[in-house]
Amino acid sequence: VRAIGNNGGEKRRGIPVVKQKGPPQAKSRRKIYLGREGYCNMPVYDGAILGAHARLDGPALIEQPTTSILILAGQDASVDDYGNIIVTACTR
Repeated sequence: VRAIGNNGGEKRRGIPVVKQKGPPQAKSRRKIYLGREGYCNMPVYDGAILGAHARLDGPALIEQPTTSILILAGQDASVDDYGNIIVTACTR
């Protein structure tokens, strides 16, 4: 899946979230089936409690009340000041 669009950048409005204190802690681990790659035992995070500037390296799963976000190996996720989760391909 590929999505391209204007996310509003600096003009984005919303309610700021509290800054993350320390590294995010996984609430559990789960085996997730990834097709040809088979099963991957990955950390599961509660998206509702991730703070601003939290950062996660894939593979990981973020669960929220209305969705789940899969972060694959080679990707990372960061939380902006308004709680939006931004997934990017790692450049390291």
